[in-house]
Amino acid sequence: MAQEFSLDEVLPRLQANDPTLTKLDLAEQKIGDEEAGRLAGALRGNTVLTTLKLKNNHIGAEGAGLLADALQHNTALKKLNLQKNMIGDEGAGLLADALTINTVLEILNLQSNNIGDTGAVRFANVLQDNTALVELHLQHNRITEVAARDLAVSLQHNTGLKLLGVFVRRRD
Repeated sequence: MAQEFSLDEVLPRLQANDPTLTKLDLAEQKIGDEEAGRLAGALRGNTVLTTLKLKNNHIGAEGAGLLADALQHNTALKKLNLQKNMIGDEGAGLLADALTINTVLEILNLQSNNIGDTGAVRFANVLQDNTALVELHLQHNRITEVAARDLAVSLQHNTGLKLLGVFVRRRD
């Protein structure tokens, strides 16, 4: 089970690569973009944390971009839960781009993040080459059948993804 702490309590431990801190639950902590940036700074060089839950916070595109930058340097994080934030297409695109470099992240949960077709297509492009990601959760967003089709096509080239969660929103 992930340990629950406040961000201020945990940042020094992340920066020090505390070997006892492998799972961290920061859900519902009202973490916004600024706090996500502080967390991203600590994650860049962390080689211990494998699971990070940031569910139901206030992280927008800027915070997602800072976390994406950290993912490009992090070699340990395997599970990232950003469910119920506000990253939108821009943040989703930045996270997708990070997966062109990151070869460790296996599970990414982006449910309920106001991601539309633009963000989903960015993931479709990345999934053609990324073999580390095993699960990508995009349910409860604004993805239509157009982007869902692109995601499905990308799976023809992907050998690692085992679960792709998408609920298609009908265009009226």
